Amino acid sequence: MNNNFDPIGVLDIGSYQLKFIIFKIQNSKFEILSKSISNSSGIKKGSISDLSQLSESIKNLIGKAEEDTKIKIKSIYICPSPSNCFFVNFCQSKNIGGYEVNHEKDMQFLINSGVALFKDQNKNCNILHLFNLNSKIDKDIVCENPTGMIADTLENEMNVIYSKTNTVKNFEKVISKSYLKSEKIIYAPYVLSLLSYADNPLADMSMTIDFGHEKTSVSIFRNDSFIYASSIPVGSWHITNDISKALNLSFE
Repeated sequence: MNNNFDPIGVLDIGSYQLKFIIFKIQNSKFEILSKSISNSSGIKKGSISDLSQLSESIKNLIGKAEEDTKIKIKSIYICPSPSNCFFVNFCQSKNIGGYEVNHEKDMQFLINSGVALFKDQNKNCNILHLFNLNSKIDKDIVCENPTGMIADTLENEMNVIYSKTNTVKNFEKVISKSYLKSEKIIYAPYVLSLLSYADNPLADMSMTIDFGHEKTSVSIFRNDSFIYASSIPVGSWHITNDISKALNLSFE
Protein backbone atom coordinates (compact mmCIF):
# COMPACT_ATOMS: atom_id res chain seq x y z
CA MET A 1 0.00 0.00 0.00
CA ASN A 2 1.29 3.47 -0.94
CA ASN A 3 1.52 5.69 2.15
CA ASN A 4 3.16 8.62 0.34
CA PHE A 5 1.11 11.27 -1.46
CA ASP A 6 1.85 14.50 -3.29
CA PRO A 7 0.96 17.69 -1.34
CA ILE A 8 -2.80 18.18 -1.18
CA GLY A 9 -4.85 21.36 -0.82
CA VAL A 10 -8.12 21.66 1.12
CA LEU A 11 -10.32 24.77 0.97
CA ASP A 12 -13.02 25.60 3.52
CA ILE A 13 -15.47 28.13 2.05
CA GLY A 14 -17.38 29.98 4.76
CA SER A 15 -19.54 33.09 4.64
CA TYR A 16 -17.19 34.84 7.09
CA GLN A 17 -13.77 33.35 6.31
CA LEU A 18 -11.91 31.30 3.71
CA LYS A 19 -9.44 28.77 5.11
CA PHE A 20 -6.87 26.86 3.10
CA ILE A 21 -4.23 24.29 4.05
CA ILE A 22 -1.59 22.40 2.14
CA PHE A 23 -0.57 19.08 3.67
CA LYS A 24 1.22 15.89 2.76
CA ILE A 25 1.19 12.28 3.93
CA GLN A 26 4.52 10.48 4.03
CA ASN A 27 5.18 7.13 5.68
CA SER A 28 1.66 7.30 7.14
CA LYS A 29 2.50 10.60 8.88
CA PHE A 30 0.39 13.71 8.36
CA GLU A 31 2.17 17.07 8.03
CA ILE A 32 0.65 20.53 7.45
CA LEU A 33 2.94 22.50 5.15
CA SER A 34 0.98 25.77 5.07
CA LYS A 35 -2.26 27.31 6.29
CA SER A 36 -3.82 30.64 5.44
CA ILE A 37 -7.04 32.48 6.34
CA SER A 38 -8.75 35.50 4.78
CA ASN A 39 -12.14 37.20 4.96
CA SER A 40 -14.73 35.91 2.51
CA SER A 41 -16.25 37.94 -0.29
CA GLY A 42 -18.75 36.94 -2.94
CA ILE A 43 -20.56 34.47 -0.71
CA LYS A 44 -23.59 34.97 1.57
CA LYS A 45 -25.25 32.45 3.88
CA GLY A 46 -23.09 29.72 2.40
CA SER A 47 -24.16 30.35 -1.21
CA ILE A 48 -22.21 32.08 -3.98
CA SER A 49 -23.43 35.65 -4.50
CA ASP A 50 -20.66 36.91 -6.79
CA LEU A 51 -18.65 34.38 -8.81
CA SER A 52 -15.80 36.77 -9.71
CA GLN A 53 -15.35 38.16 -6.18
CA LEU A 54 -15.23 34.71 -4.58
CA SER A 55 -12.89 33.37 -7.25
CA GLU A 56 -10.50 36.30 -6.77
CA SER A 57 -10.51 35.81 -2.98
CA ILE A 58 -9.75 32.10 -3.39
CA LYS A 59 -7.02 32.78 -5.95
CA ASN A 60 -5.26 35.23 -3.61
CA LEU A 61 -5.57 32.91 -0.61
CA ILE A 62 -4.19 29.86 -2.43
CA GLY A 63 -1.49 31.95 -4.09
CA LYS A 64 -0.22 33.08 -0.69
CA ALA A 65 -0.10 29.49 0.61
CA GLU A 66 1.74 28.33 -2.53
CA GLU A 67 4.23 31.17 -2.20
CA ASP A 68 4.93 30.30 1.43
CA THR A 69 5.59 26.64 0.64
CA LYS A 70 7.08 27.05 -2.86
CA ILE A 71 4.65 24.31 -3.93
CA LYS A 72 2.25 24.52 -6.87
CA ILE A 73 -1.12 22.88 -6.20
CA LYS A 74 -2.98 21.46 -9.22
CA SER A 75 -6.19 20.22 -7.59
CA ILE A 76 -7.93 20.78 -4.27
CA TYR A 77 -10.73 19.41 -2.11
CA ILE A 78 -13.58 21.80 -1.29
CA CYS A 79 -15.59 22.09 1.93
CA PRO A 80 -18.55 24.41 1.27
CA SER A 81 -21.04 25.44 3.94
CA PRO A 82 -23.10 22.50 5.30
CA SER A 83 -26.19 24.54 4.44
CA ASN A 84 -25.59 23.46 0.82
CA CYS A 85 -25.76 19.76 1.73
CA PHE A 86 -28.54 17.38 2.75
CA PHE A 87 -28.76 14.02 4.51
CA VAL A 88 -31.12 11.12 3.82
CA ASN A 89 -31.42 7.58 5.21
CA PHE A 90 -33.26 4.70 3.54
CA CYS A 91 -33.44 0.91 3.52
CA GLN A 92 -33.99 -1.65 0.75
CA SER A 93 -34.78 -5.36 0.91
CA LYS A 94 -34.54 -8.40 -1.35
CA ASN A 95 -36.10 -11.84 -1.21
CA ILE A 96 -33.30 -14.45 -1.09
CA GLY A 97 -35.60 -17.48 -0.96
CA GLY A 98 -33.75 -19.63 1.58
CA TYR A 99 -30.45 -19.67 -0.33
CA GLU A 100 -26.95 -18.36 0.44
CA VAL A 101 -26.46 -14.59 0.24
CA ASN A 102 -24.20 -13.79 -2.73
CA HIS A 103 -22.04 -10.68 -2.63
CA GLU A 104 -22.48 -9.61 -6.26
CA LYS A 105 -26.06 -10.78 -6.85
CA ASP A 106 -27.45 -9.68 -3.49
CA MET A 107 -25.21 -7.29 -1.51
CA GLN A 108 -23.87 -5.27 -4.43
CA PHE A 109 -27.27 -5.43 -6.09
CA LEU A 110 -28.92 -3.66 -3.13
CA ILE A 111 -26.20 -0.98 -3.06
CA ASN A 112 -26.50 -0.32 -6.79
CA SER A 113 -30.28 -0.40 -6.54
CA GLY A 114 -30.19 2.11 -3.67
CA VAL A 115 -28.01 4.52 -5.65
CA ALA A 116 -30.29 4.16 -8.69
CA LEU A 117 -33.38 4.78 -6.53
CA PHE A 118 -31.85 7.91 -5.02
CA LYS A 119 -30.86 9.30 -8.42
CA ASP A 120 -34.31 8.56 -9.82
CA GLN A 121 -35.99 10.47 -6.98
CA ASN A 122 -33.40 13.29 -6.92
CA LYS A 123 -32.58 13.98 -10.56
CA ASN A 124 -31.03 17.40 -9.92
CA CYS A 125 -28.72 16.27 -7.10
CA ASN A 126 -25.19 14.88 -6.77
CA ILE A 127 -24.13 12.31 -4.18
CA LEU A 128 -21.16 13.60 -2.12
CA HIS A 129 -20.83 10.70 0.34
CA LEU A 130 -22.44 7.25 0.41
CA PHE A 131 -22.43 5.18 3.62
CA ASN A 132 -23.42 1.53 3.56
CA LEU A 133 -24.70 0.75 7.08
CA ASN A 134 -26.48 -2.20 8.69
CA SER A 135 -27.27 -5.38 6.80
CA LYS A 136 -29.97 -7.69 8.16
CA ILE A 137 -31.11 -11.18 7.24
CA ASP A 138 -34.59 -12.47 7.98
CA LYS A 139 -35.73 -9.01 9.20
CA ASP A 140 -34.00 -8.89 12.59
CA ILE A 141 -30.50 -10.47 12.48
CA VAL A 142 -27.85 -7.77 12.03
CA CYS A 143 -24.78 -8.96 10.09
CA GLU A 144 -21.51 -7.20 9.35
CA ASN A 145 -21.06 -9.45 6.32
CA PRO A 146 -24.03 -11.65 5.40
CA THR A 147 -22.27 -13.14 2.35
CA GLY A 148 -22.58 -16.95 2.40
CA MET A 149 -25.29 -17.02 5.08
CA ILE A 150 -28.62 -18.70 4.33
CA ALA A 151 -31.57 -16.32 4.50
CA ASP A 152 -35.11 -15.73 3.29
CA THR A 153 -34.67 -11.94 3.09
CA LEU A 154 -31.81 -9.45 3.01
CA GLU A 155 -32.06 -5.79 4.04
CA ASN A 156 -29.48 -3.06 3.52
CA GLU A 157 -29.52 0.41 5.14
CA MET A 158 -27.80 3.38 3.50
CA ASN A 159 -27.04 7.02 4.33
CA VAL A 160 -26.49 9.57 1.59
CA ILE A 161 -25.11 13.11 1.82
CA TYR A 162 -25.91 15.09 -1.30
CA SER A 163 -26.06 18.55 -2.80
CA LYS A 164 -27.92 20.16 -5.70
CA THR A 165 -26.16 19.64 -9.02
CA ASN A 166 -26.07 23.35 -9.92
CA THR A 167 -24.59 24.18 -6.51
CA VAL A 168 -21.79 21.67 -7.12
CA LYS A 169 -21.18 23.02 -10.64
CA ASN A 170 -21.00 26.64 -9.40
CA PHE A 171 -18.41 25.79 -6.74
CA GLU A 172 -16.42 23.82 -9.32
CA LYS A 173 -16.61 26.82 -11.67
CA VAL A 174 -15.27 29.12 -8.94
CA ILE A 175 -12.27 26.81 -8.51
CA SER A 176 -11.68 26.48 -12.26
CA LYS A 177 -11.54 30.30 -12.54
CA SER A 178 -8.59 30.05 -10.16
CA TYR A 179 -6.91 27.68 -12.68
CA LEU A 180 -7.34 24.70 -10.37
CA LYS A 181 -9.30 21.47 -10.51
CA SER A 182 -11.90 20.52 -7.90
CA GLU A 183 -10.97 16.97 -6.87
CA LYS A 184 -14.02 16.41 -4.66
CA ILE A 185 -16.54 18.31 -2.57
CA ILE A 186 -16.48 17.16 1.06
CA TYR A 187 -19.11 17.49 3.78
CA ALA A 188 -17.09 19.17 6.55
CA PRO A 189 -19.19 17.95 9.55
CA TYR A 190 -18.52 14.36 8.47
CA VAL A 191 -14.75 14.95 8.49
CA LEU A 192 -14.93 16.64 11.92
CA SER A 193 -16.96 13.80 13.39
CA LEU A 194 -14.61 11.22 11.84
CA LEU A 195 -11.64 12.90 13.53
CA SER A 196 -13.51 13.07 16.84
CA TYR A 197 -14.44 9.40 16.61
CA ALA A 198 -10.86 8.44 15.71
CA ASP A 199 -9.68 10.22 18.88
CA ASN A 200 -12.16 8.19 20.96
CA PRO A 201 -12.09 4.67 19.44
CA LEU A 202 -13.60 3.05 22.56
CA ALA A 203 -16.73 5.22 22.49
CA ASP A 204 -19.90 3.48 21.29
CA MET A 205 -21.27 6.79 20.09
CA SER A 206 -19.75 10.19 19.39
CA MET A 207 -21.54 13.46 18.62
CA THR A 208 -19.74 16.46 17.13
CA ILE A 209 -21.26 19.96 17.21
CA ASP A 210 -19.67 22.66 15.05
CA PHE A 211 -20.64 26.26 15.85
CA GLY A 212 -19.97 28.37 12.76
CA HIS A 213 -20.46 32.02 11.89
CA GLU A 214 -23.91 31.57 10.33
CA LYS A 215 -24.71 27.89 10.95
CA THR A 216 -24.47 25.09 13.50
CA SER A 217 -24.04 21.48 12.42
CA VAL A 218 -24.39 18.18 14.25
CA SER A 219 -22.92 14.85 13.17
CA ILE A 220 -22.97 11.44 14.89
CA PHE A 221 -20.84 8.30 14.68
CA ARG A 222 -21.99 5.02 16.20
CA ASN A 223 -20.07 1.73 16.18
CA ASP A 224 -17.74 2.81 13.34
CA SER A 225 -20.67 4.08 11.24
CA PHE A 226 -21.65 7.64 10.31
CA ILE A 227 -25.36 7.60 11.13
CA TYR A 228 -26.66 11.18 11.20
CA ALA A 229 -25.99 14.74 10.03
CA SER A 230 -27.95 17.98 10.24
CA SER A 231 -27.38 21.73 10.03
CA ILE A 232 -29.39 24.79 11.07
CA PRO A 233 -28.87 28.41 9.87
CA VAL A 234 -28.02 29.77 13.34
CA GLY A 235 -24.45 30.58 14.33
CA SER A 236 -22.22 32.78 16.47
CA TRP A 237 -23.13 35.92 14.48
CA HIS A 238 -26.82 35.54 15.36
CA ILE A 239 -26.05 35.00 19.06
CA THR A 240 -23.72 38.01 19.21
CA ASN A 241 -26.28 40.15 17.40
CA ASP A 242 -29.08 39.11 19.80
CA ILE A 243 -26.92 39.82 22.86
CA SER A 244 -25.99 43.28 21.57
CA LYS A 245 -29.66 44.14 21.04
CA ALA A 246 -30.93 42.64 24.31
CA LEU A 247 -28.27 44.40 26.43
CA ASN A 248 -28.27 47.59 24.32
CA LEU A 249 -24.55 47.19 23.53
CA SER A 250 -22.75 48.07 20.31
CA PHE A 251 -22.11 45.06 18.11
CA GLU A 252 -18.37 45.76 18.18
